[in-house]
Amino acid sequence: MNLKEILIYIANKSSQTLTQDVGNGNTYHDLLKAMLNLRYKDFNNRYNWPWREKTDVLQTIANYETGTITVTNGSRTITGTNTVWTSAMEGRYLKLTRDAELYEVLTVVSATTITLRQTYIGDSGNGLSYLIWNRYYNLDSDVPFNSDLTLWQYPYKSKAIPKNDLHPSYRQPYLKGFPQAWAFGKLNRLNSRYSTGTVTVTANSKTVTGIGTAFLDNVQSGGKITIGSEVYNVESVDTDTQITAVQNVVTAVSGSGYTIDSGVRQTVVLSSTPDPIVNLNMTYYKRTYDLVNDNDETEIWDGFEHIPIIATYGEFLDKLTSERAFSWLTIYERLVKEAWRVITDIDTPEEATRYMNTHIAGYRAGLYS
Repeated sequence: MNLKEILIYIANKSSQTLTQDVGNGNTYHDLLKAMLNLRYKDFNNRYNWPWREKTDVLQTIANYETGTITVTNGSRTITGTNTVWTSAMEGRYLKLTRDAELYEVLTVVSATTITLRQTYIGDSGNGLSYLIWNRYYNLDSDVPFNSDLTLWQYPYKSKAIPKNDLHPSYRQPYLKGFPQAWAFGKLNRLNSRYSTGTVTVTANSKTVTGIGTAFLDNVQSGGKITIGSEVYNVESVDTDTQITAVQNVVTAVSGSGYTIDSGVRQTVVLSSTPDPIVNLNMTYYKRTYDLVNDNDETEIWDGFEHIPIIATYGEFLDKLTSERAFSWLTIYERLVKEAWRVITDIDTPEEATRYMNTHIAGYRAGLYS
C-alpha cells in the first residue's frame, strides 16, 4: 500500500474523509500523514529490523608527512617546505614528531601555509618533521547517532569500544597500523551544502539526474535535497550525475536549481591509522524518513506493514474520542514485540510472512476487524 491508500483506508475505517478541514488550513489527510509518519518511525526504531540494514565503505586516510615545517611559539601560522597541503586537511590534527601536543588545522591557506585553531605552545624551530592526522571520520547522514555499527575488512573485524576507553587503551592512535578498535566520536555539526549544476526529475520518480554535478565527492546518503519547495532525502549516490531519493518526487522539474544539506553527522575515531589506506566495510541500520509523496511506500516487509497502520488508526480514533480507541496502544505494543520474535526466529522475509499468516492465529486480525 502506498501512502495515499493507507490514509484512505484509515479514514474510511474511521468513517471520515481525507478532505475534511480540521482548522488552520489542514485536513485529515495532513493530520493522518503526520500521525502515520510518527508511528512509522517509532516502529522502525524499536529494533534492528532487517529491512533497515545498509552497507557502505569507510575509506581511511593515511597520515600526511611530506616535507618539513617551521613553527613559532605563540603563533597560529605554520609554514611548510616541500609540502602540498590541501583544503581537505582542514579539521584534521597536526603533530610535531618532537612534541606530544596535537593542534587542529583550522584553515589551509596554501600548499605551504596552515593556520591552527590553537596557538603553538612549543619552542620555535624550522626543518621539523611532523604529521597531519585525520582524527574524526564523518559517517553518512543516514547513520543514526550511536547506532549499531560494524566495521570490518576480511579477515579482520574492528572492535567497537566506548569512547572514553579508546584513548586510554590506544594512547597514540595516529600511529600506523590496522585499526583493531573504533569508537563513536563527536557529532559534526557543520552543515555541508552542495548546489553545483542543475537537476532533472520526473514526477513520482526517485531518480534525480544532475547536469554539471559531482555528487560522489560532495553528497552523502541521508542528506536533505531541496527541489523547489519540496524536501526529500538521499537514499544513495549512484554516480556523479545521479542520485536515488528515499521518497518519490512530487513535482517534475527540468534543469532546476537545488540544494543538498548534510545536516549533523556522527563521526568515528580509529585506534590506529592504516598506511597504506584500507576500505573498511561498514554495516549499520539506517534512519527512517517521512513518507512525503502520496505514492511513497513503506520499506517494511510484507506481513509487518500493518503494525504502524493499526497504531495510526487507534491514535486517530483516540483523537475522535471514540470508545473503540482504548486498546490501540496495547495492541500496537504486542504486535511490535511479536513481530520481532518472528523476525529473530526465521531468517528470510518469505518464511517470516508465511509463518505469520499460517501459524499465528489472529496476528493480522486487528487490521481488518
